[in-house]
Amino acid sequence: LDVGGATTDVHSVTEGSPAIQMILMSPEPFAKRTVEGDLGVFVSRRNILDQLSERELNESFPDREYYLKNSSEIPSDNGEIDFVERLTVACCKLALKRHAGNMTELYTAHGRKVTAVGKDLTAVKTIIGTGGALTRLPHSKEILQSLRVREVIKELYPTTDAVVKIDHEYIMASLGVLSTQFPEAAILLLQQSMEAKD
Repeated sequence: LDVGGATTDVHSVTEGSPAIQMILMSPEPFAKRTVEGDLGVFVSRRNILDQLSERELNESFPDREYYLKNSSEIPSDNGEIDFVERLTVACCKLALKRHAGNMTELYTAHGRKVTAVGKDLTAVKTIIGTGGALTRLPHSKEILQSLRVREVIKELYPTTDAVVKIDHEYIMASLGVLSTQFPEAAILLLQQSMEAKD
């Protein structure tokens, strides 16, 4: 997941689980990328709040009007950092919901049938956080860990078996370019970035 000031991008590379593949309604690509242009922690932060329920707003963002008026692009105090972390949680949840598939029920002439629609992320082994928000906020790892599910009931989200890593040096995107000429060096640098503060 890549959460920034203007967008939230989700990139997934997985075949999905064999059990879900058996009931998948239509094929999904092995590698999928979605870019949510309306989910950014600065440019589109008001839009994030507009997508939340009144209950979510009151519970998680009772101070929203103050911080919408008084915070800058880069959080400068603990209150702003906390506000941006809460926005980051909302971005991650909304973007993951749009990217991932889910279980659904169909009623046919032969009775009820459980099927899966969309991208199956249940077999994801590693979740990597990058982007301006997830590489700089103090609780990024916890934010990503909170997206995992213990049991797949409806959403085809990564399970608690998935390991969470953070691109601490914020170099993952540039390493994609580097990997075209120097793949081993790019892998080494990414590994170092993900282990920098763990």
